[in-house]
Amino acid sequence: MENDFCIIGVGKFGKSIIEELIKMKKNILALDSRESIINQISAEVDEAYIIDATDKEALMEVGVDRFKTVVVSVGSDIESSILIIAALKEIGIEKIVAKASSERHKDVINALGVHTVVLPEYEVGKKIAYQIIYSFNYYLVPLDKNFCLLKITLNNINLTKKKLSKINFRKNNINIISIKRFSEIINPSSEIELEIGDEIMLITNVFEIETVSQIFEGTKQI
Repeated sequence: MENDFCIIGVGKFGKSIIEELIKMKKNILALDSRESIINQISAEVDEAYIIDATDKEALMEVGVDRFKTVVVSVGSDIESSILIIAALKEIGIEKIVAKASSERHKDVINALGVHTVVLPEYEVGKKIAYQIIYSFNYYLVPLDKNFCLLKITLNNINLTKKKLSKINFRKNNINIISIKRFSEIINPSSEIELEIGDEIMLITNVFEIETVSQIFEGTKQI
């Protein structure tokens, strides 16, 4: 089901995903082997069960086969992670997102046919590194080794009162995907004109972050 998500392993990483899915009003099945964890989370999600998720039959009993997307967030226990993924693949889960604890663990998960693998500590470290290097506190999410998602506020008056089609953002690898003006989300069509204070969500090359920052702050012209 498109709106339903199963989270296996409710540690810090799994709990953070659940919290975001709750905000987006998604239906959630939470699974963990620890009774205390399930007791804490059960009131917040639609379903929660104490199970050994390495057991295919146990997964079937709680209805994991109903879900299109399953998140495996038990990265610290590599053996369990691998066994859970193998069981999910056998069940036929269409989309598996898995947490890894190391590059080697990530390679093993990839070898099992899982293409969405997250290294939380690595991703956080990379984000902090960018913020230290470029000295800003904008919202930034690394997408891969070359690109990132960046939210930045427009303070460059020279970019206002012009249609987006008249500004050559692509010259600096800037791809605007949304504009937030006050509480309104605006689709960045070619006819839209930017205003001071607009929050711009964009995708750019990680090597262009400093340039992008300067362009939107007004210390560099495009």
